[in-house]
Amino acid sequence: MSVNRGIGGIMVLAFLASLWTMPWDNMMVLWGVWTYPEDAVLGTVFYIPIEEQLFFIVQPLFTGVWFLMLYPNGLKRQESEGGNLLRAGLTLMALSAGGVSLYFISEPSFLYLGSFCAWFSIPFAIQWAYGSHLLFQWRTEILLGTLPPTLYLCILDSFAINHRVWSISELHTVGLSIGSLPIEEVTFFLFTNLLVIQGLCLFYDLIDRRSISVKSGLKLKMGEVT
Repeated sequence: MSVNRGIGGIMVLAFLASLWTMPWDNMMVLWGVWTYPEDAVLGTVFYIPIEEQLFFIVQPLFTGVWFLMLYPNGLKRQESEGGNLLRAGLTLMALSAGGVSLYFISEPSFLYLGSFCAWFSIPFAIQWAYGSHLLFQWRTEILLGTLPPTLYLCILDSFAINHRVWSISELHTVGLSIGSLPIEEVTFFLFTNLLVIQGLCLFYDLIDRRSISVKSGLKLKMGEVT
């Protein structure tokens, strides 16, 4: 996997992340889960600040480039038995967790966390249905790609909340926090970074498999000609 292909994958993920996150985040503002001073933003896209919309693009770029620096040549896969069972099981788990979360969002304190889990269970289900057996092989690399950016973004977000750049409704959070950061925010950064890293891993694999398929096809055609 060349660096250029990795950058291409990051750009695709940034576009998809922005597209998927924007409707959910608009609902969060509309429902009063989080608010911001109107005189502290450049403008809005529907209900969310322009800066927030840009963050949906910047976060995958930041996390993806970090992963690309760690593994510029991608990750090697090993065929393993039981892949179908693992994919089916984790896909069902993701969708079930999303369904349960959706059921409980009528509880005000669970609105933020529950709506997030329900909304983002779908991309998790898609990724795990495609390649959870591969992601399990790369679990160490995925952790190294996910945790440092998550910690960094949590520190930045904690600073922003403490300085009232924006605020989160106590009514719509469960009341647990790590330091001064609500557990919902930690969950957001952890899960979204995990989706970015998993997506990039699977993008690596998809490109590698296509390259192998093309090379095999060319060899077959050359054999027929000779």
